[in-house]
Amino acid sequence: MDDRQRAQAILEAVGGKENVSSLTHCATRLRFYLNNGQKVEKEEIKEVPGVIQYVESGGQHQVVIGSDVVDVFDELVKLLPEDAEEQGDEPKEKQKWYDELFATISAIFTPYIGVLAAAGILKGFLIPLSMYNILPVDSGLYQLLSILASGIFTLLPLFIAVTAANRFKTNQFIALAIAAAMIYPLTDASILDSASLLGLTISFKTYGGAVVPTILAIWAQSYIERGVKKVLPKVTHTVFVPFFTIIITGIAVFALIGPLGNGIANLIGTAYFSMYAFSPILAGALLGGLFQLLVMVGLHWGILPIALINIQNTGADTILPIGSNGVFGQFGAVVGAWLFLRKGKDKEIAASASLSGFFGITEPAIYGINLKYKMPFIIGSISAALGGAISGFFETKAYSFTPVANIFTFSMFVGPGNNFSAQLLANGVSFFVALIATAWWMRKQMKTTNEEKKNIPAEPVVSTGLGEADLVVAPLNGEYLPISEINDPVFSSKSMGEGFAIKPSDGTVYAPVNGIVELIAQTKHAIGFTADDGKQLLIHIGLNTVELNGKGFSWQVKQGDRVTAGQVIGQVDFSQLTDYDTTTAVVLTNMLDYPEVKISLTDKNHLIQTK
Repeated sequence: MDDRQRAQAILEAVGGKENVSSLTHCATRLRFYLNNGQKVEKEEIKEVPGVIQYVESGGQHQVVIGSDVVDVFDELVKLLPEDAEEQGDEPKEKQKWYDELFATISAIFTPYIGVLAAAGILKGFLIPLSMYNILPVDSGLYQLLSILASGIFTLLPLFIAVTAANRFKTNQFIALAIAAAMIYPLTDASILDSASLLGLTISFKTYGGAVVPTILAIWAQSYIERGVKKVLPKVTHTVFVPFFTIIITGIAVFALIGPLGNGIANLIGTAYFSMYAFSPILAGALLGGLFQLLVMVGLHWGILPIALINIQNTGADTILPIGSNGVFGQFGAVVGAWLFLRKGKDKEIAASASLSGFFGITEPAIYGINLKYKMPFIIGSISAALGGAISGFFETKAYSFTPVANIFTFSMFVGPGNNFSAQLLANGVSFFVALIATAWWMRKQMKTTNEEKKNIPAEPVVSTGLGEADLVVAPLNGEYLPISEINDPVFSSKSMGEGFAIKPSDGTVYAPVNGIVELIAQTKHAIGFTADDGKQLLIHIGLNTVELNGKGFSWQVKQGDRVTAGQVIGQVDFSQLTDYDTTTAVVLTNMLDYPEVKISLTDKNHLIQTK
C-alpha cells in the first residue's frame, strides 16, 4: 500500500473529507479536528498498514504513523478541499476549555516543529564553539551560523501569525502584517524604546520572539476582522477590511494586548520557577517521569512554550534538561526490548523505533513496543524520573530551545556555570537503567514463554515449525477441514493466507499462540494475534457473522493484551448463530514471510509447518 492509498484509507476511516474540519501533523502524527468524532472507525484506522496507533486527546484525533507522516500528510492534503476547515454540515465536537487550549497551542507550534528543532540544534552547537574560542564570535562563519540559528527565534511572531491565523480562521496576511509591526522596531535604531500615548507608556522593542503576545494579538484580530466585515459594504472589503483591522488591532496590541501577554508570560515563568525552587529534585522526578505520558496525550505543548519563554526572559531554562530524560528513558526501554525479542514483526518494529528514538522521536517506541508490552513503558518512565531527579539536584540548564532531545542537542546544555557533565549523567542514567531493566524483564518473559510451551494442553493442539518449533493451540474444538473446503472464496482461495477450517463443537475459544492480541473486530466476529516468533494469525468465526454486530460473541481479552497458548480468551454462543454457517477460518496471514508452509490434518490436530 503506497502513501496515497494509506491516506485514502485513513480519510475514509475518520468519516471522509466532509468530516474533516482541519488537519495538521507533527513529527510522527496526523492530527485531525473533526466535525463529528462518532464517525471515526478506530479499528479500521489501526488496521491501515503503517499506522502504529490511534489516539484521541484534547479534541484531536491523532493517527500515529512515524517517520512517514509527512508523505501521508501531503497525500491527504490533495484529497481534501482547499476550504476543508469550513466543510461539514454537522456541528463540530464540543470541547472542554482545557482541551481547546492545548489543541490550540499544538496547532500553532506543530507545523514548524522541525524547523525549530533544527535551529535549536545549530544554536546549541554555537555555544561551546564560542565559549572555548574554537570559533571566534567575530569570525564571518560564526556570524553567519548565528544568524541562521537565531532568525526564527527573533522573528517567531511571523511563524506564529501564520499558524494562529489558520487556527482562529482569520486572514493570514493581515496577521503577518501585525506580527511584522511587532518586530519592526527592533530593526530600526531610530525608533524609540517607548513613547506616551493617551496617558499610557507604550513599549515598542519588546516583542522579538514574543509567544503569548503574538497569539493573543492574532486571536483579537480574528474578532476585530469579523466585526469590520459586518460594518463595511462588501465592495470595500478588499482594501478597507485590512486597513481598519491593522489599525485597530495594532493599537490594541501595543497599548493593551502586548503588555498583557508579556505579563502572562512572566507570570507563567514565575509560577514554574517557584515550583522548581520549592524542590528541584521533586520537580525533576515528577516532570521527568511524566513527560512522555504528557507527549502521548499532547499536553507537552502546555509546557514547552514555558521553556521557550524562560530562555527568552532569563537566557536559560530547566524544563528542557528534565524533559530530555523522558526521551532517553523510552529510547533505552525499546533498545532493551529489541535485544531479546524474537525475530518477527515486533523485532522489526523495535529496531525501527530504536532508530527513531536515537533521533529523539519516541512515539514509534511508545506505541509500537513499550505500551504494547506495558512494562517497558513503566520502566522507561521510572528511569526518566531518576534522571529528572539528577537534573533537578544539579539544577542543570538549557541555553537554547529545541523541542526534540537527542545526542545532537547536548550542546544546548553547555553554558556559563552549568554542570554539563551532570546532565550527561542524568540522560545516561535514564537510558542505561531503562535498557538494562527492560532487557532483563524481556529476557525473563521470553524464558517464561518457553517454559509455558512445555505445559500446553494436549488437546486441541496444532504444532508449527520444523523440528523443535513453537506450538499453536487450535482455537476451537471440533471437526478440522482444509481451508479450501470453506464456503467463502476469500478464504478457500488462500488469498488471505494458508490455514485450515474448523466446524466447532462448542463455544470456548482458546488463544492459539504465546503472543499479543493485535486486533478484535468491532463486530467481535474476528480476532488477530502476533506470536512471539512473528507468526500472524487471524481467527474468523463463522461466515457473514459480521452482520450480527457482536451478538453472541464475548471476549475476555482486549487489543494489546498478552496471551498464553491454550488460555481461554472468549466464548461464542452458537445458539445465536443458528442462521449462519459457523465454519471458522484460522489463517496464517503473513504466509509470504515463510519460504515453506505446510498444513497437516489429523482428527484433532493440525500441523502448520513453516520454514
